[in-house]
Amino acid sequence: MQIQPLKAFTDNYIWVLFNDEQCWAVDPGDANAVRSFLDESSLSLTGILITHHHHDHTGGVDDLASQYEDITIYGPAGLPIHTQYTVVSGDQELSILGTTTNVINTPGHTLDHIAYAVGEHLFCGDTLFSAGCGRLFEGTAEMMHASLNKLTKTNTKWIYPTHEYTLANLAFAAHVDPDNLEIRAHIKEASAKQQRNEPTLPTTWELELSINPFLRCNDTKLRQQVNSLIPDNVSNPVELFAQIRTLKDRF
Repeated sequence: MQIQPLKAFTDNYIWVLFNDEQCWAVDPGDANAVRSFLDESSLSLTGILITHHHHDHTGGVDDLASQYEDITIYGPAGLPIHTQYTVVSGDQELSILGTTTNVINTPGHTLDHIAYAVGEHLFCGDTLFSAGCGRLFEGTAEMMHASLNKLTKTNTKWIYPTHEYTLANLAFAAHVDPDNLEIRAHIKEASAKQQRNEPTLPTTWELELSINPFLRCNDTKLRQQVNSLIPDNVSNPVELFAQIRTLKDRF
């Protein structure tokens, strides 16, 4: 199985998973990006995985479904698409390109958000970003904190978020965790990739657990640093997560 990012809009990535015979697209908000890849690769679209209902993740689905017949589409209930699809939710098991795939409920960014663990590859939509996490448009801090913890327990190694937010997230991470040498090192690495017009993704759990403040809410030193930036001291991990998310929204 090969995995490749397709650039869409300003900073979206549509991830495509493919072999010599099949191709799946994750969150194809832009049908043209997928179509161009398929034409260049002489592949046909086998299926689509959708993580949540936002238009930049679903906008190309109907167009692609009208062109590629008999494709399989998986996603959460209530998607704003006209094409019939199979509703999936947490704890369901699928097979994608012959690989066992687990569906994971990850509410927080939206209430309907799900992720897909395709073997050791995690497609997390807008729940988790490199050095960051999604905004809380519909869910609560408690929901998102629980969803991120759930993702850390998956048997995955590689993480495939759907936005190129890494450098902006790292700037904030350095703000709330200024003594973190891993953050400083990754800013240099990610900056060099962007200068070469390369994606900073996918990322790994090993890296994210060292640089992502939203995954380190049990860290005493991080809590002390955040408490120095806010008027109210927080003590438990959910409260710390909520404060970090508020600080990021204002950063």
